[in-house]
Amino acid sequence: MINSRAGFVRGAVVALFFASTLLSGCSDDNDNVTVASNGSSNESPDTGNETAEPRVFTISPGESATTDAVAAFFEAAPGDTIEFEAGFFDFTTGLVMQNTEGVTVKGAGMNNTVLSFEDSDTAEGFLISNVRGVVVTDLTVTDTPGDGIKVKSSDIVTYRNVRTMWSSADTPVGADNYQTAIHYECPAEPISELNPAPYQPDSGNGRYGIYPVQASNVLLDNVESLGASDAGIYVGQSDDIIIKNSRALYNVAGYEFENTQRAEMFDNIAECNTVGYIIYDLPYLTQYGYQARMHHNVARNNNFDNFAAGGIVSQVPKGSGLITLAYDQVEVDHNEFSDHQTGAILITSYELIGDDGDLRQDVYTEALSIHDNSFDNSGYSMPPPDLQALAEGDVSSALPTIIALKNGGQGADIIWDGVYDGPNDCAKPDVPKNDRGKPQFEGTDVKPANCGDADGNGVADRYNAYKFDDSDTRKKPSMWICIENNTYTGSPGAPEFANIHGLAGLEALNAVLDPSQLGDPNYLPGVLAGIPDFAADNDSSPHQCQLEYGETLPSMPAVELATYTLPEGGNGRPTEEQIAQMCARDTEGQINWDALAEVDCPDLASYHLFNDPQDPSTDSNGGTPYDLNTQLFSDYATKYRFVFMPEGTAATYRDGSENVNAAYDFPVGTVIAKTFSFEDEGAGTVNHVETRLLIKREDSDGTLVWEGLPYIWQTDGNGKRVARLSKGGGTAAVSWNYTDDHSGNLHQGSTDSYRIPNAAQCVTCHANTHNVAGAAPIGPKPRNLNKPYAYDDAGMANQIAYWVDHNLLTGAPADLGVDTNTMIATKIERIPYFNVPGDGGNAANSDADIEQRIRGYLEVNCAHCHNEGGAASNTGLYLDYFRAVNSSYGICKTPTAAGAGSDGRPHDIQPGSVSESIMPFRMGSNDVEAKMPPIAHSVVHDEALELLNEWIENVVDSEYEDGACANGPSLGAIR
Repeated sequence: MINSRAGFVRGAVVALFFASTLLSGCSDDNDNVTVASNGSSNESPDTGNETAEPRVFTISPGESATTDAVAAFFEAAPGDTIEFEAGFFDFTTGLVMQNTEGVTVKGAGMNNTVLSFEDSDTAEGFLISNVRGVVVTDLTVTDTPGDGIKVKSSDIVTYRNVRTMWSSADTPVGADNYQTAIHYECPAEPISELNPAPYQPDSGNGRYGIYPVQASNVLLDNVESLGASDAGIYVGQSDDIIIKNSRALYNVAGYEFENTQRAEMFDNIAECNTVGYIIYDLPYLTQYGYQARMHHNVARNNNFDNFAAGGIVSQVPKGSGLITLAYDQVEVDHNEFSDHQTGAILITSYELIGDDGDLRQDVYTEALSIHDNSFDNSGYSMPPPDLQALAEGDVSSALPTIIALKNGGQGADIIWDGVYDGPNDCAKPDVPKNDRGKPQFEGTDVKPANCGDADGNGVADRYNAYKFDDSDTRKKPSMWICIENNTYTGSPGAPEFANIHGLAGLEALNAVLDPSQLGDPNYLPGVLAGIPDFAADNDSSPHQCQLEYGETLPSMPAVELATYTLPEGGNGRPTEEQIAQMCARDTEGQINWDALAEVDCPDLASYHLFNDPQDPSTDSNGGTPYDLNTQLFSDYATKYRFVFMPEGTAATYRDGSENVNAAYDFPVGTVIAKTFSFEDEGAGTVNHVETRLLIKREDSDGTLVWEGLPYIWQTDGNGKRVARLSKGGGTAAVSWNYTDDHSGNLHQGSTDSYRIPNAAQCVTCHANTHNVAGAAPIGPKPRNLNKPYAYDDAGMANQIAYWVDHNLLTGAPADLGVDTNTMIATKIERIPYFNVPGDGGNAANSDADIEQRIRGYLEVNCAHCHNEGGAASNTGLYLDYFRAVNSSYGICKTPTAAGAGSDGRPHDIQPGSVSESIMPFRMGSNDVEAKMPPIAHSVVHDEALELLNEWIENVVDSEYEDGACANGPSLGAIR
């Protein structure tokens, strides 16, 4: 069930949410936002516990627009509408919505409401996740550092009348020109040096414009994307998708279906992109795609230079209408393809461009039906030969050269790489299969064992018995490609069809480029054997399935989308008066549990969590202090943590054997307080900057949710230190000067841009589909808490044992095996200090020690998102402490959605090479689109980066599982 968060404060008075924010990036001016329930103007609903009325949050252009919009996105509940007025908006951070349903985000029209994120400190414009029944309509989003409008892990999603775009390099979109600068057209004649495009791209543009991922029941209707450095309209790892009446132009890829199941696109236009449409599967992701239909679309003049910064799309040849790669059950019909200098349709496989070794994935396209399309002017201007790419075996980059060499210097309307697999003896995997007999792997399934290479083509075999009959003959047409009833109106000099036979015959050219190979007596026979298949075959009759086999492939069924109905009932929202009354209660020195359960108090002191309301670092009101070994890096902040549980309750022990994301299960009413402070040991001062609360609340229907509340410390007019609720977050200038208690290292430095996340960003990191909804705790896991702590009442003790002894924790193992010298529990899980060599029990600075420590650091700092239930689940890169170090951990894994964040590097971790690995680049970057983690720090953690580099350069090698990175097939491969 997706939690709606109804029953808690939902913005009854938005000014309360941002009162007294003193830091840059926050504003006290909320005059430009109106919050009204239906049937009233600006009054807060006085409903108490009655059913809540839907509200309209109206956001106006102006200085407070960012603050107002952040609040509205965080507070939106079922039935609410967030409405941006006409005009130009300049946002300083992205807008995040989580864990709600039935919300509409709208503007005054895609040509009238323009939301710019040019100055944003986060990657996405909109980030909407775990939401059901969301509609985004009638607006334009421009110049996001990363993705435009991303909707993740959501159901019943509608984008309608929406544009995402990045400014042309010569015409930035701004308040003075937005009404004209958002409009571009594609020239009628093919793009060339003599007929240049009016739009100038930048490889620093964001990756994806319209971006639903791991979503279901998604409708994209009349959307437009322009200038994406990867794909303009991109649907990834999703189910049941319709794209219609839309346009993509001046992107690298106009539209993409990636690893998506049951998708349909019709009545769309792709023009002036590098490639119009891509339907493909990437390896090592959460699911694999099938059933896509592309019909009644236009692909024209997609000859734009490729400006992608990295990833597989950076290797896409310009001048392509449609590319399919390793995707089954695709129907392409009644489309118009015109003016593509390489080819209208390219059918490729991972055998040709390089197998990444994901044995759950079939690397070939089958059950592809291309019928009743029209083709005009294809393959007329192939790019100059890239002999260097050929010499280096880089088939992806050299693909147009290979096509031209094998096809008389020209392309074709339809180009097939001509490779496919033969029968093998691989065992049938123990996973479900579809009605075609194909195994239906998910990304979490164990990868099958390597069963050899029967074809001798350099590609590991996969189970494929379902493709062949009892005589080992391929089943046609069900496991074939059908090309029928198309209209070819003229491609001067270029054939209608070209089967290029893979790389066969290119050995001779390779010998010319590298004559030393002729000294190998086994090489020349291969050269001679390949020559008969060097030239492309232009005969398409084997693909005229009805004529050849008496039947053809069936049409794909139309996609049907579920509809959304707003749920009835729900709790009312407290009024301003009720909030003030609950927060002002005199609880006679006790914690204000009632207020914690119901409302978000604007002053931290109202909850009475600390006996000294000006000092959140000590003397808590019945709270238990705790600490972690390796911690999340936050610009060298010192952190003070306390957990408060209602009297008579206890947490339940959970560890990684249950779930890699499992933290302690805390009772309802629990509050976790974490204060971020900056220490100057020379001056003997500690500057408390922010306190974050996580509160476990329960709705009247029994729904549980963790609410995250950020409080910023400031000095009031009387010189008193107070912490004010600031759901909009902020920035602060801070400095630090202290000696680390564990490593002994002195840390000194400062930053003017320490970032305090807004309330929605708390959920971005803490939300996980494996845990309770909202901002569920990350740190309180046995492996993080397994360390000594100096308690006021017990002296030095193991934290877990202390909790057990004081009835704060149930369900822990009876024998923790606490070492009386180290106070470490030896019989349960533990992550070592990343900066203390040998702390995990291995010899200091040995390979095992380095790996153990960096893995601990990566879990704490990265795995809260990079896990199967986290915000980065769609990447297929998972960094929990228990996972085998293989492709899913980044070894030789190609990036999924990195864009400029890849720096053009080929793999997340390239064994033995820091300079070719994406992970250290991102950890060492402060660029908004590239840096990792994406929030919570403004300086690079040099100690951790040094350890990561040491591990990649000197420990990880090709002997690791999946450690032989694919660089494309050898030019000696023969089909």
